[in-house]
Amino acid sequence: MYRTSLLILLVGLTNAQYYTPNYYYAYDPVFGRQIQNAGDTHSKRIDNSASDRSSQQLSELQDRMDYLENKLNDYKKALTYGWKSTDSGSKYKLFTKTETFERAETICKWHDAKLINIDTEDKNNFVKDLFNNVLKNSDMPNEVWFGTKIKATKATSMSSSYTNFEMSQLNEGCLAMNTAGKWLLKDCFEKKPFVCQSDNFHFFDLNDTPNLDNTFADVRKLNPENTLTISNSLNAVRDAMQKNKYQDATIILTAANAGDKINDAIAVSSDMKSNGDQIIVMSLIKNNTYLDALSSVGKAIDATAILNNDAALMEQLSSEVTAIINEPPPVVTDTSAPTSSPSVTPTSTPLHYRIAILVQASSSTSQQTLVNTANFAYNNLIRKLQIKDNHESSVRIVPFAFDLSPDCEEYIPLNNKQDPLLKKQYQATKLSKITTFMAPLDQLSLGQVFNGLSDSEDKYPTHVITLINDQGNNFNMAAHYVGEHKSRTQFITVTTNPDSETFKSVSSTANDIIPVESFNSDQDLDTVAEMIAARVFPSTQRKVFKAVATTTSTTTTTKAALKPNITNSINPKAYIKKHAQIKDDITHVKYTDLIILLDSSKQATEKDSSLKDETDFAKELNNKFNVNGDSQKRIAIASYAMYLDADAELQNAEQVAIDSQVRRTQNAVRTTFTEPVNGLKLKNVLKELYKSPKWANEASSIVLLVSTASDDFDGSLEYAKNITDSGRKLVFVVLDGKTESFEKNSLTAVDGKAVLKGDKTTKDDLIKSILEKLNPDPSNPDHVEESKHVKYYQHKFN
Repeated sequence: MYRTSLLILLVGLTNAQYYTPNYYYAYDPVFGRQIQNAGDTHSKRIDNSASDRSSQQLSELQDRMDYLENKLNDYKKALTYGWKSTDSGSKYKLFTKTETFERAETICKWHDAKLINIDTEDKNNFVKDLFNNVLKNSDMPNEVWFGTKIKATKATSMSSSYTNFEMSQLNEGCLAMNTAGKWLLKDCFEKKPFVCQSDNFHFFDLNDTPNLDNTFADVRKLNPENTLTISNSLNAVRDAMQKNKYQDATIILTAANAGDKINDAIAVSSDMKSNGDQIIVMSLIKNNTYLDALSSVGKAIDATAILNNDAALMEQLSSEVTAIINEPPPVVTDTSAPTSSPSVTPTSTPLHYRIAILVQASSSTSQQTLVNTANFAYNNLIRKLQIKDNHESSVRIVPFAFDLSPDCEEYIPLNNKQDPLLKKQYQATKLSKITTFMAPLDQLSLGQVFNGLSDSEDKYPTHVITLINDQGNNFNMAAHYVGEHKSRTQFITVTTNPDSETFKSVSSTANDIIPVESFNSDQDLDTVAEMIAARVFPSTQRKVFKAVATTTSTTTTTKAALKPNITNSINPKAYIKKHAQIKDDITHVKYTDLIILLDSSKQATEKDSSLKDETDFAKELNNKFNVNGDSQKRIAIASYAMYLDADAELQNAEQVAIDSQVRRTQNAVRTTFTEPVNGLKLKNVLKELYKSPKWANEASSIVLLVSTASDDFDGSLEYAKNITDSGRKLVFVVLDGKTESFEKNSLTAVDGKAVLKGDKTTKDDLIKSILEKLNPDPSNPDHVEESKHVKYYQHKFN
């Protein structure tokens, strides 16, 4: 933005200057007069006082600088007029004048911006809302340009893991969005409105006082009512640093609370820390463990002095932060050999590896390809892993499509390939398209697959090797999962897709993507297997520190240069910073979760108003459900039919999040649960609730609105009981009122006919009944001892 402003200013001054053969003239915009310089020395008047002349010139120069600075600010305001700011620091503007795609790109560049890149669902909804708000009062075309040109198939050409294409599309063209938020590939010469994005990140010297003043002035203008989403801000900072090729940066983050999507922020901060960036967190409130988890230098620094406006303490705070930034890391060298055995220092590498080999078995995979891939996993890959194994590893082979096959859950010792259970997994994988993944469960949903990787810590894989040929559905969800878990699990992707780079976001590093032409027997599959095994068991193990436990050896610590060049020693501070781990005890915050699941199946939504009745009831239930002061409330209002909506998530119970969840749920019958996946399958839903880590909080109250007992009801009982045995509350609200089958199996159920047909009084009575089921009165003699999570919340019915 500054570069554009300066260019306009220089053009204006140039037009006001001209030459004659002997003179150079300039028009002074302040005083409205000509200043004559130059060539003819006889035309100059010499002032009697050189001192007076100098003072006058300095005064005029200062006046002119003040004038130009004010003009510059005016130009900046004019250029940013109509741009919408977000909490990430970026600005966006919808240009309503229609242009070709190339012309739209050029206009964005004029504004020191670019066509917006949509890489998340939130940003997709932001552009959709921005477009629709303008469109409803105009005759604009109903599509808007964004993104980039696509020169190959849409599935393999996106730099972002997030996509939202319509079902049938061209194979090439330019990206546009319609009013429903769906993406289209259109002829680049069509004329459409367009959205520009300006990333408000400008790096400048700390001694550049004007830029510093302008930056802080911009910060003061931000809307304090904006929702805090630290992950958006960190993502924007990371992108800006990558664009400017900055490395080993220090980010100072000041925050009063965790805000929305804090787990996303922790994942982004972990990635930045692993890349060598230092994050210093200043917390405006005390003891915020989530903010602690973002920091790379221990706990967040107490910055309450800022809110208290305590000048002396703020000076101390400034000194503390400056010391952290300026302190070079110590170089530790051992000057003598130890006389006793060194103590064992724990490392982040587990003693025993658990390796999950995932084999794609979806509809896009032919039966012969599935057989070839299973043969490769069993005959080539496992043999190479056995040769290199130095961690007493165990392994399992499991096919996947919509989710992971339930027939292959056990890990088998890697040193025994002939184990009958491992051979059974191999056979089950080859037959999975016939026995397990039949329509409609043959669709590839990688995000669902990764979410189902583990139901307990002792089964969580240390390595995931995914044999895959395309992205399928929910790929962005899979990428998000990998981002959150790659600090403790190595994700290796082996793909036959020609554009293997598209799988970068679901792999731990770029080196963990291994392309292969095919898994046919005539390929050199042993070489491929060798490459995979080398990623799991590197020939040169990563160095770790060992503390020297002896009184005769000496250890010296010296100050290194700010960026030391060390070849034969390890820098402990840099190593810890590079491989920072997020520990469960640090990130744990006491939450009480309310999960309301709404039946979106064809059985429940025969009437158009049914789903709206369910969502209205869910909002009322949420309003009456309260927690006590030592716990934070999260809410998820989600739809289900044949399975639970894969995009559902728990969010802080704020009105914006609730409204967003309700909108997504009300649209589920048109966007998610269409034929043939609109049948009611309670087993799949309860299995997901029980097994997925994101629903695992013991302090959870689950209210499941169901039209009737589904045909797989008996199969769902095991998972329902597992949920309640884990300490979570589960109440079925049966919309047809037939609770007998639930109650005879010792499940908590209430007659829910009032949801669809009741008046306010009967609905209030139903809500009161549900809340009593979730938190029974301890004084009631029929009350059974509640699990420990009950103390985290209480309900109030007003």
